[in-house]
Amino acid sequence: MVKAAGLALIYELPLPMKDYGPPLYPDATVLSPIDMKKEIIIEYVGRLDLLDYTGNFAQKVSRYLDSGYKPGVDLFFVYSDDDGNIDSVQISKVIADILGIRNCAS
Repeated sequence: MVKAAGLALIYELPLPMKDYGPPLYPDATVLSPIDMKKEIIIEYVGRLDLLDYTGNFAQKVSRYLDSGYKPGVDLFFVYSDDDGNIDSVQISKVIADILGIRNCAS
């Protein structure tokens, strides 16, 4: 759906951080169709039941925040349902609303 709207969706695009540490690799980055500027970072939140994962995820979120990314603006978190499924239609609707694209969620 995202690609049908003419948006570039890139998986694990290296994203330099302002702390000059190693880049982060977001699960997905949606780029603007106009100038290919990074627009929306999407992170899948998976195994919060695992202590190591939770700690690493918290550190990753902290680095995003320290680099100026804002949840709900240009940084979004995706969660799976109890069956492990991700609602791609909902993700497409969020992207469409932010970028003002009508056919992204159809």
